[in-house]
Amino acid sequence: MTEPTTNDNKRREIDFDEPLVDLWDEPIKQGDNELKLGTLCYNSLKEPLPDPASGGVEKIDDGEVWKRAKLLKKLCVKGEPGMFKSYAIKSKEKDLLMGCLHKYCRTMGSGQLLYSLCREVIRGDSLEEDDD
Repeated sequence: MTEPTTNDNKRREIDFDEPLVDLWDEPIKQGDNELKLGTLCYNSLKEPLPDPASGGVEKIDDGEVWKRAKLLKKLCVKGEPGMFKSYAIKSKEKDLLMGCLHKYCRTMGSGQLLYSLCREVIRGDSLEEDDD
């Protein structure tokens, strides 16, 4: 996977409480539950992620921690663990979120596909269009 970047300034409402769907449009399961986009985003933003270069965890400064916490607050429904809001994510927030998802998904068995499915929803890219 290559490190994500974005150059769009478009904001559109994204429902982070919706389950992610696989290539057959079936909800992806995590145990008995459907895997929500918000769950992956929450897990990727909430704490330092593994750093393959050092063999430890990433070092994040207070400014980065603050940005992650602010975005989490915008995505999570207060008082409802596991519930997420719809939110028109800003371009800089997309960059932050996609960077964290990129790192987080690398730690998972099907991470490349999950990252691509998240990218399709968050950035509005299509897995069906040709890149030619």
